[in-house]
Amino acid sequence: MSNLVVAAIPAAYMTGLIGLVWTLTTAFFSNGVNTMFVMELPSAVAHNLSRFFGSAFICVVLGFTLVKSIRPKFTPAAFKAFAPVAIVVCLMNIANSVALASVGVTMTYTIKSTIPVWTCLHQYLFKGQKFSYQIILALLMSCVGVALAAAGDVSFNAYGLTFAFVSCLAQTAFSIMSKDAMEATGLTKAPIQGFATTMSIAAIIATGFYLIEDFVLGLPSFPVYSTALTGLAPAITLISGVDVMGYGKLTDVFPEEVIKSTGPKGEEVLSVGWTYAKQFGAFETDFNYRPAMIVAMAGASYFCEYGLNFMYVARVTPVTFAITDIARRLGTILANAVVFGYTFTALNTSGIILGLAGALAYALINAREHTKVGAMKKAADADTIKPMKRSTSPMKRSNSPSPSPKSKKSAPKSPVSVSAMKKDKRSASPVVRSRAGAKK
Repeated sequence: MSNLVVAAIPAAYMTGLIGLVWTLTTAFFSNGVNTMFVMELPSAVAHNLSRFFGSAFICVVLGFTLVKSIRPKFTPAAFKAFAPVAIVVCLMNIANSVALASVGVTMTYTIKSTIPVWTCLHQYLFKGQKFSYQIILALLMSCVGVALAAAGDVSFNAYGLTFAFVSCLAQTAFSIMSKDAMEATGLTKAPIQGFATTMSIAAIIATGFYLIEDFVLGLPSFPVYSTALTGLAPAITLISGVDVMGYGKLTDVFPEEVIKSTGPKGEEVLSVGWTYAKQFGAFETDFNYRPAMIVAMAGASYFCEYGLNFMYVARVTPVTFAITDIARRLGTILANAVVFGYTFTALNTSGIILGLAGALAYALINAREHTKVGAMKKAADADTIKPMKRSTSPMKRSNSPSPSPKSKKSAPKSPVSVSAMKKDKRSASPVVRSRAGAKK
């Protein structure tokens, strides 16, 4: 049924709908979750490891239970195509998290607003694609608009600036490489499978980054997963009776009659257990599900955001993707203002207007150029067909019943007629000889 609904929607409208949902998901779901994670569990690598692993986990569960098209593609060809994309995704996200923590939103977004420029430069140098002056002007308007919209208290240091540039270039490479990888593996019509494959590989790579985060990368670290497990440990012990992190067994928490009346896995154990748990001093910390919830939500939000990202990038050109990303960043800035109560200065407001105007100008100019190219192509096709029609008319005349030069020549004698003539000559020769003898 869903396939019929999707097929009924024109491709252009479907592309626009995916881009819109991607922008809204980023602004009102991922943005809030990422802010909570960075503020409460400050670890750039753990943040992205949670996003990659959570997304891969959702893809595997859904792919092997409900939706086969989401299942990761573990083949040598798929690994060869998507491993570089996974590396770029790790660099892009980890560097972005470090840059936000080091130099703030203003400097990071100012640098990343130049992504369309780098994308155009790559397409021109390596793909030979040329752009009109109107397109370039619209891109520059959007870039300057994002920089002004994010303007605020500028924090500058070489460490954060380096990571911001790494994230900028990695995201430029991502928009190009992910599309090429899907085309190489035939997943253009199933981009979510390419996303699942990328996330599975990225989770493995990010695990390696997490293990060397402190003593090799020198990044600020926080015990994210031990904190989340510590918060859940009392509940796990209460429900299952398993000794989690040295908190003791269930029999050490409750009197024997409570265990017999409710059962080790009964919900009543969890509901009434805190009185006994605190009375006997079984737990050093209270039950706190918030860290684990933030980790789980980071994976879910990234699955929504970048699943739509892969679906959108498969449908558009790299430059169109870059300009949509500009609009998405403006939406994120607006969402931050609404959710966290930020106030805009006149400079911020002018930047938002300029950025949206540049994105709109790009959309209109790009649509006009596509219409113009389509009309020129149709005219060129018509010109190539007309000479073919004229060239077929002589062929029709040649098939007319008028005699050809070959038909004027006398047909060769058949072998039967020749032999008959020879036979007549032989039969006539005795008569001729007899007449000659009579004359003599």
